[in-house]
Amino acid sequence: RSTPVDFHALILGRGAEEASLKALAGSLGLSGRVHFMGSVDNVYAYLKNLDIGVLCSDREGLPNAVMEYMACGLPIVATAAGGNTELVDEGNGIIVPPGDGEALGAALAELAGNAELRKAKGAVSLQRVVERFSWDKIMEQWSSFYHSLAHERARTG
Repeated sequence: RSTPVDFHALILGRGAEEASLKALAGSLGLSGRVHFMGSVDNVYAYLKNLDIGVLCSDREGLPNAVMEYMACGLPIVATAAGGNTELVDEGNGIIVPPGDGEALGAALAELAGNAELRKAKGAVSLQRVVERFSWDKIMEQWSSFYHSLAHERARTG
């Protein structure tokens, strides 16, 4: 099916589905628009050139990929799987049900067609990652954790 959005997609990483995804892209006539980059050492070199970060996995922990998207100020489309919902909401992106290609496509089309919305959600992404995951914030949390352990040990002897 045709899309009114002029796009290119970068697929970073390798996996068991790579060959079938390449075949699918070819069969849909998207070989020139979907680029399989394989494993990359410098993810930032790719992310800094993107407009939208996408993570459409069926299962997930707390995904580094989404935090990397946030650190690059990207709006995010992610599935409601695992930790994705801890990082993404209507403020910085769009959450879709796992396995729902129609919802994924609609979310991507909504963001792709609205530069102001992408910019606003991307700004929220960057703000959140700085507030929650900056080095200073993480060190503050570790310090608080260690102090609580020391306090508990002193209390219980």
